[in-house]
Amino acid sequence: MSKSAKPWVQFSHSPLEKIKLFCFPFAGGDIYTYRKWSEKLDDKIGVYAIQLPGRGARFNEALFRRLDSLIEELASQLVLDLQAPFVFFGHSLGGLIAFELTRFLKKEFSLVPQRLCISSSLPPQLYSSWHHTYHLLSDRDLLEKIQSFGGVPQEVLAHHDLLEMLLPIVRADMEILETYVFEDFQNKYAGADSKLHCPLHVMGAVQDTLILYQDLNEWQTHCENEFSLHTFTGDHFYLNSQMEALCQLLNKLILSFRTFNEK
Repeated sequence: MSKSAKPWVQFSHSPLEKIKLFCFPFAGGDIYTYRKWSEKLDDKIGVYAIQLPGRGARFNEALFRRLDSLIEELASQLVLDLQAPFVFFGHSLGGLIAFELTRFLKKEFSLVPQRLCISSSLPPQLYSSWHHTYHLLSDRDLLEKIQSFGGVPQEVLAHHDLLEMLLPIVRADMEILETYVFEDFQNKYAGADSKLHCPLHVMGAVQDTLILYQDLNEWQTHCENEFSLHTFTGDHFYLNSQMEALCQLLNKLILSFRTFNEK
């Protein structure tokens, strides 16, 4: 995966590329999750992984703690890269980011992705009943909680210094999720069409104990276009164990899009 001129994006470019797939990270995640996707996806699909501040090469930058300011900054950073056909994929927190960024781009710039792919992410209207405050836990309790979701690699658990670097990132990302109010974002679209105007594809794992699979169908209420729900085996981080199957699905969804095939 190569570095972009912009710190927000790391990409794997193919000379055959015809469409860009922008990938948004889960809480505590970074571009590392998507490092092998270019090997599994078709050469026509360029992988553009989003690197949020406060992690990786951007470790010394301030972490975002509210979604609205993050969305506005992301839009300003990415808008010039979105003039060609593009698709958004987001896992967990990344799914919420991709959803609200899609709505913001439509309202402010009349830009719409070819497809929006959301993975293991709570439907936004359900956050009003999602009363978690993980970002207020002690370091020890927060670590136990994210371990229970299967979200910490063993190589990180074995290194105290890496854990010290990871926990503030997870805490800030969880604060983004736990201070999100869907109604506040809806008010920004008062008098405007806030529905998605692109196909929406939702993925989830049946053994996920954080985002229940049976809740994922609620995403359909935000879509005026094609909607599909796809099931994988595994826990909240199935995208690691099921990478091959997930990339096969993305190949199928992205390459089957009729206007893309006409180009």
